[in-house]
Amino acid sequence: MKQTTKRLMSMIVSLLLMGGAAILFFNFIQPAYADVQALKSEVLVREEFVRNEQDAVKKVQQLISAYNNQAERREFISLVLPLTADVSGALTQLAGLVQNDTLGAQAFTVSEEGDSSGWSAGAAAPKDAVDLTRPLGTLSLQVAFTGSYENVKNFLEKLETNIRVFDAISFGIAPSAKPNQDLYKVDLRIATYYQKN
Repeated sequence: MKQTTKRLMSMIVSLLLMGGAAILFFNFIQPAYADVQALKSEVLVREEFVRNEQDAVKKVQQLISAYNNQAERREFISLVLPLTADVSGALTQLAGLVQNDTLGAQAFTVSEEGDSSGWSAGAAAPKDAVDLTRPLGTLSLQVAFTGSYENVKNFLEKLETNIRVFDAISFGIAPSAKPNQDLYKVDLRIATYYQKN
């Protein structure tokens, strides 16, 4: 074969190869590339969806923990200021304090007093003031016991740090009738509070 024929044949073969490459590109590669782009966009959409769902789950978990914390706070507040008078609970706590300090309890007396809302008895509430707090009821407890000075002192410290609010209204202390003993007779009047409905 002549040199010109070889060149012509090589040009025809190269043109056929280029045409075949173009046919392959447009028939197989370009549709596959479009499929790849569609899959990439679907992956991005799904990843965004997963991120949004994870954010939503985190927010729900935060709300649940905040709600649980609120429940714990409500329980704590109801221990400090119960929703009812809870006379038995107050007496139990007071008797426990007396018993823990090995004091000889002699008598317990309970009486319920009037309402103790946010305004003092002598002052009238302003006309435009709105009292958003619940009025507080007062429960008056009186206890008489005997014990050593150290036991009485420990009892008063525990009464001060007790979970339920106890205010000492009156306190009377006198030496016991038996001479030469470190015993004192105590007469104590205590007020405790509760939330009225």
